[in-house]
Amino acid sequence: MLGGGFVGIIAGFLIAGILIGYVSSIEEQDRREKERAEKEARRTKRYAKKYDELIAAGMDAEEAEVKADLHAKSMDSACFIATAVYGSSAASEVILFRQWRDECLLSFPLGRVLVKTYYAASPHVAGAVERNLVARRMTRAVLRIVLKLLVSKQVLAAESKEGGCTKTQE
Repeated sequence: MLGGGFVGIIAGFLIAGILIGYVSSIEEQDRREKERAEKEARRTKRYAKKYDELIAAGMDAEEAEVKADLHAKSMDSACFIATAVYGSSAASEVILFRQWRDECLLSFPLGRVLVKTYYAASPHVAGAVERNLVARRMTRAVLRIVLKLLVSKQVLAAESKEGGCTKTQE
């Protein structure tokens, strides 16, 4: 008799654990959906603001649409690979890469194509880099060289909050 009660208690705990896990997963799914909706609302608001600014500045509607869309997306996304390498989207190196993307690359048609291509491929690369110490160190070394070149050629003003994309002197 005691054995049957013990089995019942164990079964009860198992069922309770399953139910708690199920409820937690539903709550997590709801939280993620709410975050996605809030992120999309912020992106839509940024898109509309940037689009209006570009149209007011005299840009044609088609180009303004593309540039505003890339701007809105870029504000929500960190530089995936640099973030994986430096461990935080708030790292100064990541901020400089984001500045380069927003102020330089997005200013030119070829740059916008490169950014779109980067968005498509880099999340997968970043995941692999993040999981592999050797890949992370190698990528960090390459990114360090790129940043030094950008700063030394004054493409990025590392010491200035204003920054800016300037033409390199040849």
